[in-house]
Amino acid sequence: MISSRSWAVKLKWIVNPAGERPLRSPCRLSPEESHIRDREVMGLFRALLVDDEEELVTTLQERLSYRDIDADFSLTGADAIQKMREKRFDIVVLDLKLPGISGIETMRVLKNEYPDVPIILITGHGSPDTTDDLPKGAYEYLPKPINIEKLMEVMKEALADR
Repeated sequence: MISSRSWAVKLKWIVNPAGERPLRSPCRLSPEESHIRDREVMGLFRALLVDDEEELVTTLQERLSYRDIDADFSLTGADAIQKMREKRFDIVVLDLKLPGISGIETMRVLKNEYPDVPIILITGHGSPDTTDDLPKGAYEYLPKPINIEKLMEVMKEALADR
């Protein structure tokens, strides 16, 4: 602990899950170590928002950041797959209608590579009547326009269920 008469700061070593060595400073963390640090120190989770409507994903990203969620976005399925490979996300919010690789194909690739990551589907084109109608691998379906409170509720449920 470092202290003076008017303030005190507690310092804490962050140890990786294997307990082998302290993690490096944030500027030198690998993507995997950064993910561990974020979750353990800041209590955050990472969300990847995938939709070809840039205004929608940037607005969602901003609204989620107000709720202490580290959100990033992609405008295409191919970009989403690449970002997931570079920076592991805890949950994906994915539009069904995307240019190039469809949302369904993007979900298949992500579920094949990251089976434990929940995927919440969003679309403005219809809705499944029951959870049995959801494409295989989807955790939940949310219609557009997205209700941020409902999205938060579903994201927390999905992360708790995995």
